[in-house]
Amino acid sequence: SRGIAGKTTAGPFDSTGGAARPPQSGNSHGTDLNFVSSPTVGEASVQDKPAAAGEGGQQRAIEEYAGRLVHINSEADWHSLQAAHKAAGGLLVAEFRAQFCRKCMAIELKYKKLPAKYQGRAVIFAEIDAQSVGAPLRRELGIDRVPLFTFWSNCEMLDTYLSGKDIGQCMKVVNTRVDLHLDGLDDTAFAGVSLTAPEEPAEEAAPREGVVNMDAMSAWRTAQAKTQSRVVHAPGVSHTATISRKDSTERPPSVSEAAAELRRDLERLEAKKKGEADGGQGKGASASTGG
Repeated sequence: SRGIAGKTTAGPFDSTGGAARPPQSGNSHGTDLNFVSSPTVGEASVQDKPAAAGEGGQQRAIEEYAGRLVHINSEADWHSLQAAHKAAGGLLVAEFRAQFCRKCMAIELKYKKLPAKYQGRAVIFAEIDAQSVGAPLRRELGIDRVPLFTFWSNCEMLDTYLSGKDIGQCMKVVNTRVDLHLDGLDDTAFAGVSLTAPEEPAEEAAPREGVVNMDAMSAWRTAQAKTQSRVVHAPGVSHTATISRKDSTERPPSVSEAAAELRRDLERLEAKKKGEADGGQGKGASASTGG
């Protein structure tokens, strides 16, 4: 039957969409790509195969592609990756994913850590946007569900793994497959590869003790100014007797404290009125006696 790289391969193959490929391990719980409309791809034919590496091509390919996660977003990128893989040798691990796939997002961070874990080993890791590479290439490779991990040697697909329902087991299986296919490979050419750290979202700096948040301070002062200007008066009570706090550096009064202060003001008012009434009665009695 026809192999991925156009060569005749032996052994059982599962034909999907007219493409021959190794039988998928895992199960059919991956996200279906058949209903996805692919963006328009370039004019490069899916029959174009990677060119042979020239002199010094192995080292250039290793330096460019190893030690990091390679992102593939077009058919042309895929063929460039295959050419680099053929020149570099070793193992190629390619994960086919889709932006709408929740499982793909769930395992994304763990997959990005694999280049660091296998630094210095004869392996290249890639992440392929199955939508962006287009339907013709998907049909050729037999990619109809994601996340699908494919394992390559010399541009020949050795193995595939389709993630099942148990996302927690997915990366364990992938690590096991990588170790299996790396067994016996010569890592010498990859030994000096420097690791390119994956880009991670910047974390917000944690608030430091003793550092004043000026926005919060400004909001607090504005609130205190409004509290200071809110004055409640009772008839006969001095303008300075209020239920608001009188010093912006003091703690704002509680509801019970404000009520108690208002009650005292009212009691003082009643006492004042009573005193004025008693004084008026005394003056009236004196006038009657004098008459």
